[in-house]
Amino acid sequence: MHGPAPTDTSSSLARMARYLGLQTPQAVTNWLRSPAFLPYFQELYDAYIKLSQDLAAASSNQRKQGPQLSAVQNAIANGEKYGDQKYSSYYVDKSEFAEIDHYALCLFRLCRANTDGRDGVFRNKSMTKAEKEVRYWCAMLHATYDRATSRQQRQRKQS
Repeated sequence: MHGPAPTDTSSSLARMARYLGLQTPQAVTNWLRSPAFLPYFQELYDAYIKLSQDLAAASSNQRKQGPQLSAVQNAIANGEKYGDQKYSSYYVDKSEFAEIDHYALCLFRLCRANTDGRDGVFRNKSMTKAEKEVRYWCAMLHATYDRATSRQQRQRKQS
């Protein structure tokens, strides 16, 4: 469970289970649907990902890939330094948020909820913040992939 997670971790629920410290792929699915993950990801999805997918579809362009994890981690560090509380404030002002800020807010909140919260996957686990963030990032990538328009259309055809 410790150490770096391979880059392809998000493509397999079994690999995600191993790196999240969960017993089964079904446990990962349950966590992705739980209050420890879903509300934070849903906010990101509604505020940015879905809108950018809709805009790309309307203009017949492919949606560009989101930011890299390292850029999001830098945004969190810069937004929180000197006590600025860009992402940790009780009321977060999103009126001037850029793409990276939406991802940073989601990652920041996932980290806090799953480290401190009763149902958090990393509660009472001794891991570095960076190790946790990589694992949450994998979960965010997996959840985004699951909601991709092409994947949804494929699933409807198979039903």
